[in-house]
Amino acid sequence: MKYQNYNHYKLPITINPLEYGKLILKILELNLFVVQINKTNIAVIKQFDNLNKVKLFKLGDFLFEYTDFKTSENSFVRTIDNRKFTFNKSILTSIEKIINSNRLIFALLLICFYYFDNSILLQLAVIPFKNIIKLRKVNANHNWEDLVFYIKNKIFSQTLF
Repeated sequence: MKYQNYNHYKLPITINPLEYGKLILKILELNLFVVQINKTNIAVIKQFDNLNKVKLFKLGDFLFEYTDFKTSENSFVRTIDNRKFTFNKSILTSIEKIINSNRLIFALLLICFYYFDNSILLQLAVIPFKNIIKLRKVNANHNWEDLVFYIKNKIFSQTLF
């Protein structure tokens, strides 16, 4: 079995709950599995059609939860906190970091105000449902200049292979 190291915890790289470790309890009516991963860690897995919701416990204390989404027969995407890990044939192929849009807008505003600190007039329009930030400023010739920032859902994507 291959494992993903996440915050010093070994998470099995599989979407099959029965491959996590020693099966403690299985409730078919609820599609619920309780599996002992090692001496101290237990995973409680709620299985849906193409999705597993996993809660990890250490010595009975809740640590964190994550979801595994099956994208094809040999690959799945694991989402933990603000990160997405893509696995293909048990190999980690990409990591994506998801940023809260409010934090991104605040960061862009700081950058824009820093960049436009010599401008007298500045207009700002934030269109969150279209992921667009529009800025208008007066240039040296006293004409309006428009700058448009398009925000993608996947930001700071890092490909490993």
